[in-house]
This record gives sequence, structure tokens and C-alpha cells, in this order.
Amino acid sequence: MSENAFVYLLLFLSVTLLVLGLYQYYAKDRVNQKKVNHRLSLIDQIADRNEVLKILQQERGLGGTWSPHELLGLQDLIVQSGVRLQNTQFVVSMAALSCGVTVVLAILFGFQIFTLPLSLVITVVILLAWLTYLRRRRIARFSEQLPDCLDTIVRSLRAGHPVPVALSLVGREMPDPAGTEFGVASDEVTFGLSIPNAMENLASRAGAPDLLYLVTSISVQSESGGNLSEVLSRLSKLIRERFRMRRKVKSLTSEGRASAVILTILPMALFLLINVISPKYYGDVWNEPGFRKAAIVSGVLLAIGNYIMRRMVNFKF
Repeated sequence: MSENAFVYLLLFLSVTLLVLGLYQYYAKDRVNQKKVNHRLSLIDQIADRNEVLKILQQERGLGGTWSPHELLGLQDLIVQSGVRLQNTQFVVSMAALSCGVTVVLAILFGFQIFTLPLSLVITVVILLAWLTYLRRRRIARFSEQLPDCLDTIVRSLRAGHPVPVALSLVGREMPDPAGTEFGVASDEVTFGLSIPNAMENLASRAGAPDLLYLVTSISVQSESGGNLSEVLSRLSKLIRERFRMRRKVKSLTSEGRASAVILTILPMALFLLINVISPKYYGDVWNEPGFRKAAIVSGVLLAIGNYIMRRMVNFKF
């Protein structure tokens, strides 16, 4: 790697850090949002709960008759990631990322015909990866909050409240993401939607697998009756036991996951370091057919090793 290429790499990292810094600057109110969920903040500003429900649905890309991302199969990914589509921060961040990628490509390869299409492809890939990360993190956070939500519902039911009131209590007491999601479900019931349908919508928006147990329990209870508080109390205990087991498995497999990360990054880091220190070390043999075949075989073996190690340390239970 030449010195110019190394400078370009540093420039790309600088642009990335600049985008992250701007995002953190515009998202500085996150600490307050964790204390009071987004729905309650809107209710404090707008007294009409029906209008608040429409705003929440529009921010998440719901409630419309047609939207482009539905055709691309991204509806669940966008909704479950919790991204607000009408948020100016989101649009500005994506525009800055696209411009940064375009500038880096133009510096590396010059402004060619493929620069803009390649920049668009890279931006879309980064966006999808980011949404997937947000979705995974949000589902994990929601699943972590779910036992506390169930305990709140159980206490409300044992106090003699109906299910809609119990859902509304969770929407007031819990922070995001559970607070807003349960609050939206409570508002949907208030404005005429049946409890089973509102719970199905909640499960679709949240994406947490454990939430399906709650949806099934409430649907069965609404049709055939039963002691819902006792069922949800046992369900809360079951989910907590599963979380305890999941954390135990994660701690036991931490060595394998760390080994996979190190074995993946180390060859690439050494390759870059050697090219910076001695560019001719690989430069003299870069065009040799044998070197290219060895590099391809090494990459394939590295991918196979990562796949095997991933299967060894990831469990479904």
C-alpha cells in the first residue's frame, strides 16, 4: 500500500468519524428519551391521543396505503429497527454518508462513470447493515424489558383492572422501546381495534420472539377466559430463566467468539501493516498467478473457518 492510499484510508476514517460526531450531536437528547418514552413526550406536546397515534405510525412508515420500502421487502426491517423515517437526523446522516462515500471513491479512482452508482450501492449496503444492527439491538432491549412489562400487567390485573388498562399502564411506566410499543397498542384498542389484533400488531412492530407467548395468552384468554395473571406470572419467570441461561451460554462461548474475531482481523491487519512498512513485499509478486491463487484459497479457508466457529458458538434455544 502506497503512502497516498494510506492517506486516503485515513481520510475515509475521518469522514466516518465526522458523520458519527454529527449524529451524536443531533441525538444528544437520547438520555432524556430513555427516561420518558417517545409517546409520552408527544402526548405532553399534543393532547389529542388520536393525533399522537397517527404521528407515531407515520414516523415508523405505518398507516399509509402504499410505500416504496414495502415493495423492497424492507417493511419489517425498518419498523422493527425503530428508525423514524420523518426524522431530519436520519435524512441528514444518510446524505452525509452518501457524500462521504462519493468523495472517497472519487479520490481513490477519480470521478468515473461508475463512481455514483458504486457510491449508491455502498451507501445502501451500509444502510441495510446499520438497520439490521439497530433491529437486533432494539429486539434485544425489548426482550430484556419484557419480563418487567409482564410483571406490570400482572399487578394491574390482580388489582382488578381490565387488559386495556394494564397495557396502558405499561405504556406509561416503561421506557422505550417497550413503553411506546405498548402505548401504541393501548391507543389502538382505545380507538376501536380488538385486543388480539392490537397484540398481533405489537408483535409485528417489536419483532421479539418471546412476545408471541404474551400475544397467544391474551388471545386465548379473550376467547375462552382463564386466570391470565397466573399465566403471565409464570411466563415472566420462564423468560427470566431463559435470559439467565442465554447469558450463561454467552459467557461460556466468549472465548470462541473472541478467537473468531482475532483470527479474522489479524491476517488483514498484518497485510495492511506490511504494505505500509514495505510496499514492495507483496508488490513484487502481486501480479503472479500463484500469489493470486494462494490469496483466493486463503480467503476461502478464512471464510470457512469463520462459518465453522460461528456455528460452534451460536445456539438456538
